[in-house]
Amino acid sequence: MWHLESKSDLPLYGQIIQLIERKIENGELLPGEKLPAERKLAQLLGVNRSTIVRALDELAASGKLVRTQGSGTHVNEEKWGVLTTGKTNWRHYVDQGGFHAEDPYIRDVHALALHDSKQAIDLATGELPVELMPQIETPSLSWQSFLAEESQHDILGYSPLRHTIQKQMAAAAGIKTNADQILITSGAQQAIFLITQCLLAPGDAIAIESPSYFYSLSLFQSAGLRIFALPMDEDGVIISDLENCIANTVSKWFL
Repeated sequence: MWHLESKSDLPLYGQIIQLIERKIENGELLPGEKLPAERKLAQLLGVNRSTIVRALDELAASGKLVRTQGSGTHVNEEKWGVLTTGKTNWRHYVDQGGFHAEDPYIRDVHALALHDSKQAIDLATGELPVELMPQIETPSLSWQSFLAEESQHDILGYSPLRHTIQKQMAAAAGIKTNADQILITSGAQQAIFLITQCLLAPGDAIAIESPSYFYSLSLFQSAGLRIFALPMDEDGVIISDLENCIANTVSKWFL
């Protein structure tokens, strides 16, 4: 959605530059994607067309956009690592990884949790602190018995749990299914990964709550999805914003 922050010390053209850069970095604008026409952008943002022109010209001068007479304004493909030539761009492949370990934000969060553990509670990993883990003695198992136990497991997950989920879905949500259509994953991150790989394609738009699950963002960005963050109130996501997002961005999923 195109809107400017109500409180900002930047001039209008600077806010527009910042907005477009953020949309590119978040994947809302993909490499090569065409921006709305100048008049349309001015109408959406409530500014003069001359302000739009100045912002787009500066972004073009910095190489982030390409402006062509008669073709409009596009996100610069080569600037953002898309393979437009026959040369191998290793950065393109690295960026497709499911998790960006060197993301500055992720690194800062881990550093805070590590060096100030008494003041910060790390909810990002979904793991219990070591001091809360019970002291459990590991049973003595041979490799043969371990592999034999593993071979007996259902690939879809623990059968009694799947049947319980089936009954709960029918009772609570009226969803009729069978246990063979339910897959137990090792956690939310694996489930989100399977969704992005099997049900979505690069360029698809999704809406997420803000704030959202910490590690889902890197998965969505690596999958080339366009991410639209929706604000929340005390009851959860604001429904009117979700409706506007679906109407204006053709979002395929709300996760």
